[in-house]
Amino acid sequence: MSLQQLLGKSQSLIIGLDLDGTLINSSERHINLLKDLLIKYSISLNVDDYMEQKSKGQSTKDFLINHGVDEKISKLICDEWISRIETSEYLKLDTILVDTIPFLKHISKKNTLILITARKNKQGAISQIKSFEIDHFFSEVHIVNPKYAKEEKVNVIRTRNIDCMIGDTEVDLQASISNNIPFIHIKSIFRTENFLRNINPNFLSFNSVLDLV
Repeated sequence: MSLQQLLGKSQSLIIGLDLDGTLINSSERHINLLKDLLIKYSISLNVDDYMEQKSKGQSTKDFLINHGVDEKISKLICDEWISRIETSEYLKLDTILVDTIPFLKHISKKNTLILITARKNKQGAISQIKSFEIDHFFSEVHIVNPKYAKEEKVNVIRTRNIDCMIGDTEVDLQASISNNIPFIHIKSIFRTENFLRNINPNFLSFNSVLDLV
């Protein structure tokens, strides 16, 4: 079913799209950085369930504390994790999801696509979407501050007259609600459907962006 059919609209749409978890897989970046930091701090910890716990809304700090890491050490690790998560060393671990390019090729023929992603390293984000050869699908790219991601995404959606937002986290959901537009959830390793429905149950959820073609 097409987006137009899902939303009950016949005309072309202005579609907001998230990046991480929606169009690219950045789980290896998150996992590998945490592993490297645990080695640095001489901590032996199995992180096999790290992304699973994260998808249920657990922070990295809480994950560490819940696995027996001292609270002060957990904070040090998290502070360093934040400072390094978007360095080129770890960004290169990201991969494009297999359905992304077929989806963008199809959906961009009749609709306007606007990328809205929360990143500190703006140049790193721009370089990444160029390296994945998806930059030309977007009429605009907005890179917002992660600290103020909700507020800034709300503003982009409002000022660009976006008709619907496709993403995978509560920030995308809340920004959509604030603008009274439909949110379309793409199931990812970052947030489960159940976690988001506990915030607000009124959205559609799909396994892949290609389900919207």
